Amino acid sequence: MEGCTALDIHQVTPAMQNERIKLVFEESFLQKGDESCLNRADIIKVFDGRTSSSPVLALLCNEVVGYEILSTGPDLLVQFTANSNIPGQGFKARYQFQMEDDPNADGDINKKSSTMEAISGLGPAVSAATSSCHQVFSSDKSKTGKLTSPLYPAPYPQKTQCHYDFLARGRERVRLVFEDFSLQRITENIIDCESMDSLDVFLYVDGRLEKMASFCGNDIPRPIMSNGPKLSIEFRGIYSSRHSRGFKISYSFVEDYGITTGSQLLEFPCAFVFNSSERGRGVVTSPNHPGLYPRDTECNYFFYGNENERVHLHFTYFDVEGVVP
Repeated sequence: MEGCTALDIHQVTPAMQNERIKLVFEESFLQKGDESCLNRADIIKVFDGRTSSSPVLALLCNEVVGYEILSTGPDLLVQFTANSNIPGQGFKARYQFQMEDDPNADGDINKKSSTMEAISGLGPAVSAATSSCHQVFSSDKSKTGKLTSPLYPAPYPQKTQCHYDFLARGRERVRLVFEDFSLQRITENIIDCESMDSLDVFLYVDGRLEKMASFCGNDIPRPIMSNGPKLSIEFRGIYSSRHSRGFKISYSFVEDYGITTGSQLLEFPCAFVFNSSERGRGVVTSPNHPGLYPRDTECNYFFYGNENERVHLHFTYFDVEGVVP
């Protein structure tokens, strides 16, 4: 459209009251710019409701592949704004209406579990379909809970194979905090966890299931946070012993990214404001600190002081992967 510099498209996707909406951006190619989506000319905003005053679930810019969103209610608003002088290719998204409290509606989880069982030569210690060794944890059911290895704190059986899937909604992320971790190891020198009892954590990256980390031995892992609404765990107990207690994990579905200070803003997926009128000093952390911060995550921190004040930041800890300019 010649002469058109701004385009706003509002897509309201209504569902039945007992339905939720799964939206997957299979590909999104907007005008390239800075890594941050803050103050971008071309941007996609997804709201967890029918209007733009609803909480923002996602801000998408640049190039995105396989980005998944799950609503908390029956309405979802997608707002596409194009203000750049040079147009991009646009986006393609796939939507699905899912019944509330029905984790079986998620084909990705079912497909992943079936694939893992098929490739495993060990097999589960008991029937994965009916035992506690294969579970789906949905935030629709409970926001917090405990996950333990079979028979914990007694030793887990040999040749144990367990799968655990976590499914969040809306702005939520899955957070795992390890309270106890004791797996059998056949050698003192741990080079990798492939040949011994281990716990593997999987995330969905660009629409594909990828292993995030493997843990073995007796060292308690640091907290883990998902990069989206899904996280999966595979526990492989090949050997076991009378000294191996297994593991105990506290899980939670959080909207605050594990950041406990400041006031969270609804107009960004992850943003916090710090006002001197409320508190003159304090601490600010990255998401999931002291654990690793989740990938594909942008958080903004806004500090507002009085006219005669200045903001002083003192970094007592800093460990961030560099981004090439």
